[in-house]
Amino acid sequence: MVPKYSNSTRLRFTFFLLFSAFASQTGLAQEALPVDSEGAVIIFDQTEIGWGEVLEGDTARAYFSFTNTGTVPVEIQTVKKSCSCTEPRWTQGEIPPGEKGMVEAGFGTRDKLGEQERTLTVIYNGDPPIRLKMYGKVLERPIESAPPPDNDRELKISPQDTNKTWGGFGGDW
Repeated sequence: MVPKYSNSTRLRFTFFLLFSAFASQTGLAQEALPVDSEGAVIIFDQTEIGWGEVLEGDTARAYFSFTNTGTVPVEIQTVKKSCSCTEPRWTQGEIPPGEKGMVEAGFGTRDKLGEQERTLTVIYNGDPPIRLKMYGKVLERPIESAPPPDNDRELKISPQDTNKTWGGFGGDW
């Protein structure tokens, strides 16, 4: 005897199967992170960080934390930057298995208005290199307004000033 299921139960089950197949094919299903993998393996908490909005001339910063999930110490050899306006720093020396490290990047925003995106490529004693991305928006710095004039102060002109012309327009003042 075959159990009887309602149409709504069958529909839900069919939807679940279709969604599961779709998710596994499109990358919606998260892959398990390697734990105790052989060799040097680092896993970053985040590979993309948005700094939000900053004013032109300020330095935007991103901090990428990682864990050595491998079985041997990890050592970052270099961090390549996508632009000379980006300066990376990273944890120096060997990071033992199970320990954490950091890659920090500062982005100089001078003359860089609007949406910005910079990448870093982490080269370490494992494989493959890891790409990190930082992004955000650089806003124009407001022009500082001059202080209001001091009307209580008396304007004084020296005798030497009366013989000068004003800005090339001619005429004495």
